[in-house]
Amino acid sequence: MNFPDKLTLILNRERYSEKVATLIAHNVAKDGRKREHSSVPKFLYRSINGNFFTVTLIHGPGERETFAPVTMEDALLLYDGWLEERLVPFLDAFPGCR
Repeated sequence: MNFPDKLTLILNRERYSEKVATLIAHNVAKDGRKREHSSVPKFLYRSINGNFFTVTLIHGPGERETFAPVTMEDALLLYDGWLEERLVPFLDAFPGCR
């Protein structure tokens, strides 16, 4: 499995860039396959400003990547839920949360 190319998006005057963001968690197994219960590969990032966003890979005809900002609450649910490959410890990924 190839990880997505680095994207940049500006929404509501906030810049979301994979080039400078931290990849926190994803649902792609170490051998590159999707997890059994995961329908699509999803990656959770935290921007340098502390904003969270996801990149979802859609496979098939006209493959594409979707890029979406998420709230901290949704990021926490993804991190604790079905994004099983955690690359950043909880307190580093969510500073200020306990």
